[in-house]
Amino acid sequence: MEQLLPSLDRQLRILVAVSGGADSMCLLELLRRSDLDIAISVAHVNFHLRGEESNADEAFVREWAASHSIECHVMEADTVAYAKSNSLSIEMAAREIRYNWFNALKKNHSYDFIAVAHHANDNAETLLLNLVRGAGIDGIGGMKEIDSARSLIRPLLGSSRQEIENFLSKNAIPYRTDHTNLESDFARNRIRNQVVPQLEKINPSVVQVLNRDMKYFAAASSILEELAQQKRVLLCNGQLNSEVPLIRDIKSTIARAYILKMLKPHHQFHISVEQLLKEKEHAYWLHQFLKECRFNSAQTDDLAGSLGNDTLKRIVSPTHTAVKERGYIKVYCNSILALEPSMVIENLDKPFEARSACGVLVRLEMLPAGSVDKVPVGETDIRLVADADQLLFPLVLRPLQAGDRFSPFGMPGVKKLNDYLSDIKLDNILKGNVQVLCDSSKKDSPGNVVCMPGLQISNRYRVTDKSRMCLVVTLR
Repeated sequence: MEQLLPSLDRQLRILVAVSGGADSMCLLELLRRSDLDIAISVAHVNFHLRGEESNADEAFVREWAASHSIECHVMEADTVAYAKSNSLSIEMAAREIRYNWFNALKKNHSYDFIAVAHHANDNAETLLLNLVRGAGIDGIGGMKEIDSARSLIRPLLGSSRQEIENFLSKNAIPYRTDHTNLESDFARNRIRNQVVPQLEKINPSVVQVLNRDMKYFAAASSILEELAQQKRVLLCNGQLNSEVPLIRDIKSTIARAYILKMLKPHHQFHISVEQLLKEKEHAYWLHQFLKECRFNSAQTDDLAGSLGNDTLKRIVSPTHTAVKERGYIKVYCNSILALEPSMVIENLDKPFEARSACGVLVRLEMLPAGSVDKVPVGETDIRLVADADQLLFPLVLRPLQAGDRFSPFGMPGVKKLNDYLSDIKLDNILKGNVQVLCDSSKKDSPGNVVCMPGLQISNRYRVTDKSRMCLVVTLR
């Protein structure tokens, strides 16, 4: 115990998580009887999962705390409702409820540590559970006796369940028995009641062996993480500017400017496929880089399997999107996927401004042809100018649609907008964000497409020496 707690010139305040079961009562008594200069308080959650038994557990903990003059915090939770509203299993819901509450108590009452009663058997069960679920090397390093980041201590982690029960019996310490632990409805209970006993038939010391191995796994994980940090610096480019090859290799000046403006706020990092494939274990490193963006192993394996071909590949996590195209894996925040609804512009008696869902401002204004060049342009603004004399209101600013066509500025004939965007090597992730400005002169494209703001004006609406009024379209 002494090794877990720091030496301070004051009394340590410890919040002890107590269910009333054997493990937590053992922990509680060990801390209460300790010669260390500590003050303990009890935290008990009534999850209301076992009817009157849950209430009896709460009463037992309250009575014990009162009889020993120890402060007792109790929380009542509707675990089933919480699990349903948050799309969680009952196990995960209970975990979230208790740790969220423990952390709140720690903050509000200035506790130094939260003590929980995980022991060696719990640790071994967690290892087996994580192996079955495919947690990777990080998930098989086991729990730590002290988790400094969460101010969490596990004083019993080096003790087995049998040692705990022996201590309780020897000292006549009362505790409650949760009979659902004997059932195998939950995954952990199946591991505890069915898998571990079978492994103990092979090796009676399997719990101790697994706990020892977890220390080695944790050490290996730490070494790999240090190496992963070096690989991140080597392979993952978090910069997005006109000098990086990803942008520099795009021939179209306007496409480079447009991509930088649209992607930079959402860009996480990008990886050269060529450089990645030079790594012997490139699939492993790709998984290490992407798991931090909440991509799962099936997704990263799928992406890694496509590295040797030129096919477009896209995977999406709850927070990020990764796209493999044109020799790069590009990772963006999911804010890049946001789409703006269509907007009708009845007139431009005054300038019109709309900020797109991905954060870029589109500004439309009417100016006399002779004054356009006098209006200052921001350093990163992208400005297009069209012949306003040709416009028929209302205008519509809308997302790109399949089949849209137009006549590109300075070019004969008609081209699909999607083909035009591919020709200028616009990122595929951006095609869904491209907006099209149309007027009412025709029902469908190509005749009514005025421009794609920030990219190109239709040749039909080009400015000539006969133009009197101009439509200035600015992306900023």
